[in-house]
Amino acid sequence: GIPGLSVKDQLKLEEGNHITRACLKYRDLFRRHHVPCALENGDLSMLWAVPEVADEMHCAQVLKVSYCMMGKPFRKTTRLVVWSAKNEAVVKEQAEFCRKEYFCTSPGGVCKRTGKKHLVLRGWCRGKALTQWGEKYPRKFANVIAKVLCS
Repeated sequence: GIPGLSVKDQLKLEEGNHITRACLKYRDLFRRHHVPCALENGDLSMLWAVPEVADEMHCAQVLKVSYCMMGKPFRKTTRLVVWSAKNEAVVKEQAEFCRKEYFCTSPGGVCKRTGKKHLVLRGWCRGKALTQWGEKYPRKFANVIAKVLCS
């Protein structure tokens, strides 16, 4: 945990820890049976620092994408960590493709694809948190996930 959290934030943290433990149980089960599996989360997520995840990164493939490079007005850089892929060549090919085509490296909040400032997903619009816009995978990212896990 993190010291000094409000009751509401402490409950969110505990829920996140519960979900993480459940995901890791499934990941470990799939890996034991050589079934392709992956974890996805924001590139800067604390998930990647969880020891049970960090300790297993050496035997995984990592893909990173930025949603802006897939047509969204916001950056949202996301990491996909894959274990037990059936076709390592496809995973490596997709990781390289994502690095070249779907990863925004432009500094200062300006999109590499459009040359415009990224929309910042902070605040509210019509009663909904703007962060909700980033919850749905772009179709191109869903296609990458499918290729990686099903090839």
